[in-house]
Amino acid sequence: MSDLRAILEDLDLTEVRTYIQSGNALFQASGTASALATRIERAIERRFGFEVPTLVLTARTLNDVIDCAPKGFGSDGGKYRYDVAFALGRTSTREMAAAVTKLAREGVDTVDYGPKALYFRRLIARATQSRINKITALPFYRELTIRNWNTTTKLLALATQ
Repeated sequence: MSDLRAILEDLDLTEVRTYIQSGNALFQASGTASALATRIERAIERRFGFEVPTLVLTARTLNDVIDCAPKGFGSDGGKYRYDVAFALGRTSTREMAAAVTKLAREGVDTVDYGPKALYFRRLIARATQSRINKITALPFYRELTIRNWNTTTKLLALATQ
């Protein structure tokens, strides 16, 4: 994460902070989210020699993703595991949700979607029966970045401090 922070600072982004070890960073910058994502992707590729699809969200967009979650999503962490799959925007979330829903195991997995994300809920007691992990075989998997609900809401809290 220190390498990521250094890359972002080298791009003259300000107030750079990283959060946990999964590529989450918060920063201040001007420009569009799309242009920033492209700059960051190029800088990462120059530094490490491989491409990393990058998603940049404004605090407002992150708030919208949270607001679009299904009613009650994230409210019963003792019973369900909740994840948000943020879409990079190449394939519609409606198409993605239709494909992932075909993988879902009834009574274990639920899949919903909003304009910019998919929402996965898995029954913890039957987690070994979940089929959501089979998403990795779908052609659009590289167009997603997945965070658990707690990380998603924590990032918004940090972004709006």
